[in-house]
Parts: sequence; structure tokens; C-alpha cells
Amino acid sequence: MSENVKWSKIKTMIAEKLSLSEKVVDLMSVSSLLSYCVAGYSVSSICRRLDCDADYVVNILTAYLDFKGFDTDTDFNPYAVFKKSTSLVEFTALVNSRQGLPLDIPIDVCYNICSKYDSIRKEIAEAYGE
Repeated sequence: MSENVKWSKIKTMIAEKLSLSEKVVDLMSVSSLLSYCVAGYSVSSICRRLDCDADYVVNILTAYLDFKGFDTDTDFNPYAVFKKSTSLVEFTALVNSRQGLPLDIPIDVCYNICSKYDSIRKEIAEAYGE
């Protein structure tokens, strides 16, 4: 049985047991990996922390955040800055006021990955009635 078939069966079982959609189960299954990315961890750091392959990490980040990941760790937590801001303009100002910029991506891309992750977190929370 292939890994995809196994995951499909497990996902269906979890969804039924928890009364969740399979989409939410998928989101839950990758939320830790995504949280490391929006916290500023590089692909290699995520791989070390989660003991997984770089291709897997890049595939997940691309699928859910439309982003291939940071090449190096950032000097700050982009998601924490995102949560303090109310717009791209404010996010940009907050990032620019810090010394550690996202090293290898434009600020608007950093904002967008944080926004996508925030939407994912909200979708999971709503599924749990929070």
C-alpha cells in the first residue's frame, strides 16, 4: 500500500472520529511544519527539528503557503511581527525597524506567507468551535 493510500485511509478515519473535514485534518497534519516556517526557520532547520526530508518540507510549504522556504533562519519571528501589525504597510514598518530582515525574500512575500498561515490557523480553530 502506498504512502498516499495509507494517509488517505488514516485521514478519513481521523475525520470521522473527530467529526472534522478531511481538509482540516490535512491542515492539522502540516500545521507544525508551517509554524516553523512562519517563525523564520530555514528549510534545513525545519528538517532537523522534524527529522524529515528537504523535498517534503519544500513540497508542503509550496502547497500550503506558495513559498519554498527560507534559505537561512531569519533573525526574528515574522509571524510574531505579523500578529502585531494590521496591514502590509505596518508590517513593513515593523520589519524595517528591526535589524534582522528576511534574508532572501521580499517583505510582501513574508507578509503573505504569514497571512496564509493565519488563515490556516483560523480554519483549524473554527473547526474546533473556537
